[in-house]
Amino acid sequence: MTYSFNDFTGANLSGKTDMFDIEIRSSCFSQEKPDSNIFPQNMSGVTFINCNLDNCIIPAGNAVIDCSQRRFKAQDDGFDWLIDKNNNPIERLG
Repeated sequence: MTYSFNDFTGANLSGKTDMFDIEIRSSCFSQEKPDSNIFPQNMSGVTFINCNLDNCIIPAGNAVIDCSQRRFKAQDDGFDWLIDKNNNPIERLG
């Protein structure tokens, strides 16, 4: 499967067996839920370049270069907000 230049928004890729020692460029893996485990836990050697990894956990042994790794969550006001490590809203998005 080609992972570069694709939109995997909301996808769960945890069952994939070919995510080893590859480079992934300019793809979106953004998730609605903070701290989402969407990649195989044993994934290694993957280099993400210019990707959207918002709300995704990247397993150890992989590299992230010039990617978005924001943590955000929808709030009661109907907007997505950046959240801190305790899931408290800190800045409205958009």
